Amino acid sequence: MAIRQLTTILIILFLGAWTPVAAQFLKVTDIEVTGNKRTKENIILRELQFEVGERIQQSQLAEVLDENRSNLLATGLFNEVILNVKEWDLESEEIEVLIIVTENPWIVPIPIFELADRNFNVWWNEFNASFSRVNYGLKLALLNAWGYGERFKLTAQFGYTPKFEFSTLLPFLDNDQTVRLELKATYAVNKEIAVINAFNKKVFEAQPDERVVFRRQNYRVGLIFRPAIFATHVFRVGFANNWIDEEHMLQFNPDFFLDERTRQRFVFAEYELRYDKRDLPILPTKGWLAGVNFYKNGFGFFNDISSTYIEPRFEIYHSFAPRWIGGLSLRGKIGLERDKQPYYNYSGLGYGGNYIRGYELFVADGMDFFLTKMSMQFKLWQSSINWKKIMPIKGMRAMPFAIYLAANYDTGYSNDPYYFNTNDFTNRWLHGGGIAVNIMIYNTAVFQIECSVNHLGQKGVFLHSNTAF
Repeated sequence: MAIRQLTTILIILFLGAWTPVAAQFLKVTDIEVTGNKRTKENIILRELQFEVGERIQQSQLAEVLDENRSNLLATGLFNEVILNVKEWDLESEEIEVLIIVTENPWIVPIPIFELADRNFNVWWNEFNASFSRVNYGLKLALLNAWGYGERFKLTAQFGYTPKFEFSTLLPFLDNDQTVRLELKATYAVNKEIAVINAFNKKVFEAQPDERVVFRRQNYRVGLIFRPAIFATHVFRVGFANNWIDEEHMLQFNPDFFLDERTRQRFVFAEYELRYDKRDLPILPTKGWLAGVNFYKNGFGFFNDISSTYIEPRFEIYHSFAPRWIGGLSLRGKIGLERDKQPYYNYSGLGYGGNYIRGYELFVADGMDFFLTKMSMQFKLWQSSINWKKIMPIKGMRAMPFAIYLAANYDTGYSNDPYYFNTNDFTNRWLHGGGIAVNIMIYNTAVFQIECSVNHLGQKGVFLHSNTAF
């Protein structure tokens, strides 16, 4: 009898060891938001993955709070965000959540002193850091002035490329905060312009009398539909009106607009689908992004251009150990219309973020391209500096910053069936990479100092920067 009882006890203990313990859930009874002097509370609550009345698994509470802090920082509305439990009732298993935000300034006058070239390295190496290729002026940004996450930007730029630009992201159009409208208008002129590519570099030409040789106008309206926190649909439609000096076109490149045209007009449309689960839009440390852009230039109204492209994109970031972050980015472009395109509308690797490290001085235009960027980063330092005594803008007095050391490797391929004769970087695989120091400030701006080498063994120190605005 004793043996039978002992056996029963052992069986119960064995089964109990393998029976999963019921997860303990905490009910959110209140969410208090402080520090939002302008930002409406519903704009903040819209970014949360939980609401009052929902239950959060206790073992995942810290992770949930951290993810929602990242969601709020990713809006670009706040300099700093703190999420914590204000009250915790152990008996009833209920919690109250406290959100403390530090808002970014609502009016930001930004002096313009920027390079007309694709990046600092082209300006410094190819044009001897000439100040004649510098743009200067003022950009006035109103960010979240009325508390609905809206943005207004006015640009008055002079120098190498005189430009006047207006853009806005309007407040939500519906009560569910899912639909927004964006508008943008641009007018710019140039006295010098890149007319052709030769030996994997852009060739710039100007007229001796320094007259304007190129004008462009661009107007667009966009509808942004964000039904969920991480999913965004963008529909854009617009009109472009470009002009080039006839003498310039005939002398240097009759294919600039194709068929010796001096004027180019077309209606364009774009659809973008983006699912973004990164913790920050710049220099992410975890999460992933998947998206695709589909855009069409020309709908038969002027017959100046007809092109259709699809651009897929995927990024993933993962922390392999404390302070160590790995990143992988895949990007591409596929031309769905295979006819010859105007040189002006033809681009591939070497523009914006679509560059291979070590090739900053070069371009590889093409109808299609594929690009892989890989990095391994080590978080060297993270802290915050208080500029209270010297910073007049209140929202910028506390400056969070982080410094990363990185090892990078990129590879890419640009397919050019038309303009490849003097450009041997197209229609072949390119490889480059090196080491870097990445500095992020205010969670909205990053500066990168990269020491990179390309497949020719050419080495250089290259500077890059990016902002979340």
